[in-house]
Amino acid sequence: KPLIAASWAYWDDVTPNKSPIPTVLQDFIRTKSPPVRLYIWRCSILGSRTTATQTQSIPQFPHIASIPTANLAGLSMCRPLSRGRDVHEVLAELITSSPNLESLELFRMSGKFYGDRRLPPIKHLSLSRSAWTYTADEVSRIWDFSRLETLRITERSYSVDFMKSVPGKTLPCLKRLTIEMIRGLPATEGQVEMVGRFLLETPQLLEIHLTIALYPLPIASIARHSSLR
Repeated sequence: KPLIAASWAYWDDVTPNKSPIPTVLQDFIRTKSPPVRLYIWRCSILGSRTTATQTQSIPQFPHIASIPTANLAGLSMCRPLSRGRDVHEVLAELITSSPNLESLELFRMSGKFYGDRRLPPIKHLSLSRSAWTYTADEVSRIWDFSRLETLRITERSYSVDFMKSVPGKTLPCLKRLTIEMIRGLPATEGQVEMVGRFLLETPQLLEIHLTIALYPLPIASIARHSSLR
């Protein structure tokens, strides 16, 4: 059978000045027919401790420049070694240059994406211990959730922050929702109300996983989902 997908994992702090993807693999992925779908998982590849400046772009990050963006289908990013707005601009440029990107995981990320182009319409989003600080206006300008099918958020406060700027009614394709709590703190009344409202606005959900303390969550928030598996 032909190769249809490839996964690559790389930690930048091991060899920070080398490309995360060997040239031979880059060439193979770029020239293979049918196209190979590339998944890059849990990688901190945005520069090294010695390369951060205020004027960097993708060509100045060999780690980013080596990625065949036309083939990139899944990207899992860890907290970058370099901090600041320039890092998020580079990450936004990488994502907007990846028209076939479907899955995005942000792990222990903070800050916001910057840039003039809107991010592509991903299908799967995972916010793993990553703060969500976008306003509703910024979401409409930067993100495209028109095709979002799967949403996973860890940390209850981050999930509530997400729901404040992304109402459930704006996610027409959402089928699977997971909210996980890392620390066992009780939910506030306002947090319970926010999650309940979000569930009421997404009756098309097929799967709901809530590993958090949401008491008392109105039963109507769940009962409305007649298609739950």
